[in-house]
Amino acid sequence: MVKAMRGRHKRLHKVASKMRGNGVSRKGPSRWIEVGGAIGGLAAGIGLIFTGIVTYYSVQTSQDQLDQKREDDDKEKAEQADAVDVHLDFDSDAARRWIVVDNYSRKTVREVLAEVSVTNEKDYVVRTPSVPPCTTLTIDFNDLATEQPDFKEKTGNYGLSKVYFRDASGQWWKMSYFGTKEISSDTWKKELAGKEYANRVVSLKHTKTRIAQC
Repeated sequence: MVKAMRGRHKRLHKVASKMRGNGVSRKGPSRWIEVGGAIGGLAAGIGLIFTGIVTYYSVQTSQDQLDQKREDDDKEKAEQADAVDVHLDFDSDAARRWIVVDNYSRKTVREVLAEVSVTNEKDYVVRTPSVPPCTTLTIDFNDLATEQPDFKEKTGNYGLSKVYFRDASGQWWKMSYFGTKEISSDTWKKELAGKEYANRVVSLKHTKTRIAQC
């Protein structure tokens, strides 16, 4: 019996040696697991890279859209500013004078601040109410004279010294001989500091007429 066991042991030893010689190992399945893990890690890495690329282009697209909207808004505001005109008008014998605000745009002008030279030594600031789209607003000097008698003067260096207005978006603009430019609210407050207002109530007497072919 001992001999039989020894013989069986030798046969098993030969089989094991042969298996090792043929490259068969009990660690084979573990190697497949390692390879599978490496492939899975590579796939995960590629997935992360793809996600990063998609995220980058999404952010870039959103930024481009915001930049385009900002550019469109600025263009729209500039177009409205160019469609606003403020000037003085008078009748044939200059007996009557008016401040005229023409809004040729399709949006409301919220308010206008006009510094008017009424006499040789005195300027006043006239604040107008809002001007609807495609509308002309007219303020008669005689109506302003109810609060400031200087507007009754028939002689004097009449003219507009400064004009500011606020567009539909709330942006302030300054009109001058050099054109219309965008400004901050602090600008007109500083430039008109200390000036006397001809009217303190926004609901100033005025007339509004529709602009034809606007």
